[in-house]
Order: sequence, then structure tokens, then C-alpha cells
Amino acid sequence: MIPRDSLYAERIHWTGAPTRVVAAPLHRSMAWLLSGMSVIATLFAIAGSQVQSVGTGKLVLFAAWTATFALLVRTLPVWWAQAARFTVTDRHVIWQSGHFKRTVQRKGISFARITWHRRNPRVGDLDLVRAVPTGALHRRLTLTLQGIGSPHRVWSIVRGAQAVTGQSDGGNVPPEQRLDEGEAVQWQAAPQRSWRTVLPLTTRRTLTTALGVLCLMMGVRTIFVGASTIGRLLEAGLSWGSLGLLSLLGGIGLTVVMLVLLGVWFLHVGMTRKPWMDTKTRYLLTNQRFIMVRGRQELHIHRAAIVDMADRKGLYGGHDVYLILDGPQSRALSAQGAFGPAEGVRGFRPMLQAMTAEQVQSLRAALFESTTPSSPQAPPQS
Repeated sequence: MIPRDSLYAERIHWTGAPTRVVAAPLHRSMAWLLSGMSVIATLFAIAGSQVQSVGTGKLVLFAAWTATFALLVRTLPVWWAQAARFTVTDRHVIWQSGHFKRTVQRKGISFARITWHRRNPRVGDLDLVRAVPTGALHRRLTLTLQGIGSPHRVWSIVRGAQAVTGQSDGGNVPPEQRLDEGEAVQWQAAPQRSWRTVLPLTTRRTLTTALGVLCLMMGVRTIFVGASTIGRLLEAGLSWGSLGLLSLLGGIGLTVVMLVLLGVWFLHVGMTRKPWMDTKTRYLLTNQRFIMVRGRQELHIHRAAIVDMADRKGLYGGHDVYLILDGPQSRALSAQGAFGPAEGVRGFRPMLQAMTAEQVQSLRAALFESTTPSSPQAPPQS
């Protein structure tokens, strides 16, 4: 007897659960930052306790609060994700945790995004994205199957396609070696490299760079202020080996380290991350899909969903190309691309950046002037 889903009474084609869940980079960064703040507050509380006129109750309370919050930020999202279960039926993809369920129609998925885990290339996160019209009805529904094994195979099941067998290493294998049966690459390109990509030419990158410079300046100022404070304490008779002075030195030193690390990170994000990621970016067009590879992330779009394309002069040189997607009750430029917020264009992000005019022409010819691409197999009907 074929199993059926209790929600839609549809046939079940695949069920799964997270194989390995890792905390998101944002959650890990917040946990480290809050933990550092807790240690700093504790050191300053110890230093203050050596001076009778200084109250330390608020510092101890702040240290306890930040430590608790760091633990929650680091563990709660992982615990919630590990409890999830995933199901692919005839027409739907279902995410369930306890009695809470979220669903998306298979035929309504605009594109999928795969993020491979750094330490386990056979495991990754699969984001199923439905981008619906721009304007007043603009929204985007994302269903994430987190920490699943071989997410590219699960995506093949969702598309109703037959994946090539024998390739199970996932992220270690280039996407052109993980194509469906009968699928072949017809066009490929990469962004042009330019020195201009280092410049923070967008508002987001400018603010990030400014924040990095501010953190570095605060770190330098903390060094001078701390040195002056320690000098006054030594003149007042505090010895170098005292617990109060050692705790104060530790707190000031850790504060400087955190500010410098934050400044370097913000400068990397604002200036050097884009050119570095551009070297790891490739665009592939097959007879069935458009695939974008950017580091450990991949974007997959049904070729039949691309109804048009538009290009404009790129902010960093060359041409930026936008793909216009179509789907059930949804036609729009791909909202905010696949790998982050808008950059350079309000509300949207280029799908292909820094392309030459010849590459744009060859892509248009491959998309719309060649033989009609074969459509992926339709999801089975009950």
C-alpha cells in the first residue's frame, strides 16, 4: 500500500530528517560576541570589587544575562531545526516540527538554493523559494530543509527529475557532473574581474566599511584610555601583581581584541569579500536549468521558468543581467537574487554580474534562440 500524507492525502515520494544541523553563521557570531562581552563584564566586575567605592552588581548581572543569551542563541535554533521532518508528496513539500507545519506547492517553486556544509560536503541546506509578484503583492515564501543528506538528490525528487546515479559526494562534485539524465551544459561564464569591485560603491558596503573603520578607531582609543587608567592606579599604589589590576588588564585587552576583530571583519565584508567571492562564481545554462555557483552555494532555476532577461550597465563594470521568472500566479524579476539582500538596484539583485556584451548576447541566444529546452518531468499526479 502506497503511504499517503495525512494533511493532503497525497502519495509520499520522499521523507527525511536533518542529518547534521549546524548553527547559522549569524547565530555563531552573535554567540561568540555575547560570550566575549560576558567575560569582559566579569573581568571588570572583579577589578571593580577590589575598589570599595565601585559597585559591581550591575556588571555581574550583565555578564550573566549575556552568557545566558549567548547559550540560547547558539543552541535553540539548532534544537528547533533538529526536530523538523520533511515530506515530498504529489503536489507539495511539507516541513513539520511537532504540530507546526509549513508547505509549498511543488509547481509554484521559483528556484532552489543549496548551501553545502563546510565540514561535511555530503550534507547541506535546501531552500525552496517561491517569488510572487512585485508591487503591492510582493512577497517571497522560503521553505528550508536544513541539514539533509544529498540535497541535490532531494531537489531532483521535488522537480520530478531523474538524477544521474553514482555521484554522492555532493559539494565536492561540480554541478555539471551532477546533472539529470539527458541534461547537458550549453553555456557557461564567470564574472569579469575588476579592481573596482574592491571599492564600496553601494550604500550597504559603504556603511559596512565605515563601521569597520569606526571599530578600529574605538580599539585604538581603548588602548590609550586603558593605559591612562592603569597609570593612575599604579600611581595610587596598586601593585602589578594584584588581582584587580590583572583583571583590568584582561578586560581592556579582550575589549581591544574584539574591536579589532570586528573592524577587520566589517572591512572584509565591505571591501574584499565581493572580489573574493567573484573568483568562486560561475554561471551554467543547461538544456533544462540555469545554475549559479557561488562558493559553497548553488542556485537552480527551471529553464522553462525564465521568460525574458534584461541587462544594464553594471556598477563595477560590464553588464548586470536580470532574469525574469514566470510561474503560477507569479511573474517578476528574481527578487533579491539568491545569495543575499539587494545590492546596486533597489529591490532586486543582479542574477549575473559583470558580464561582457558578447556574453550577454550569447546567453540570450542560448536561452531564446536555440531549440526549445526540454522541460523537467512534471510531478506525478495522484
